[in-house]
Amino acid sequence: MSKSKGNTVNPNELIEKYGADTVRLFSMFAAPPEQSLEWSDSGVNGSHKFIKRLWSLSQTLFNQTVDNKVQSLDLNDIQIKLNQTIKKVSADFGDKNQFNTAIAAIMELLNAIPKAMLKSSVTKESNEVFKEIIEKSVIMLSPIIPHVCHELWEALGKKSPIHNETWPAYDANQLEGNEMTIAIQINGKLRGKILVDSLSSKESIIEESKELENIKKYLEKENIKNTIYVPKKLVNFVI
Repeated sequence: MSKSKGNTVNPNELIEKYGADTVRLFSMFAAPPEQSLEWSDSGVNGSHKFIKRLWSLSQTLFNQTVDNKVQSLDLNDIQIKLNQTIKKVSADFGDKNQFNTAIAAIMELLNAIPKAMLKSSVTKESNEVFKEIIEKSVIMLSPIIPHVCHELWEALGKKSPIHNETWPAYDANQLEGNEMTIAIQINGKLRGKILVDSLSSKESIIEESKELENIKKYLEKENIKNTIYVPKKLVNFVI
């Protein structure tokens, strides 16, 4: 942007239209601190929509009733996602100063909330996990959108100000699920993926990889010169 060229953006106009939190969120989400920011009106609007989604999810939580007669949910995946998010956001804020990826991680977390958890009547366990997601998301977002988070924190019935709250801690025992996705490569090129049990051995993963239809056709024509296995990530067949 250049003042002499007259192509600057007046933040006051955007603050009037969207609020200071939206402008702050967009500015931190659009680019890392060390890079130049490419302005986008649609990006500002997208940031505003995310704040409205956070607000809407919070209102859903406030209006929920607990009814243990309704069907219970498998909460394992969303609890793992919550702990993974806390770990990533903590590292992005504390070590890397990558606020844009931290914000993206919280967006992914909120998008991952199961629709069944958002119903008006849920089990006590579901309500408690939903409340934990909202509370910890609000704390993690409070340095970026403080005004909205202050309002939501009070609405959650908290007595002390949010800026006095302890930063969320993740549970190291809840960072991995029961299954993992393994990428299968031929000479370094991705040719397929398999979903395996997280306790599967290296040998069983390699053997299962060989049975993948798109892998078989390569291995039938060429001999395997080397097999590279990166734990929990990939198998690469060198032919």
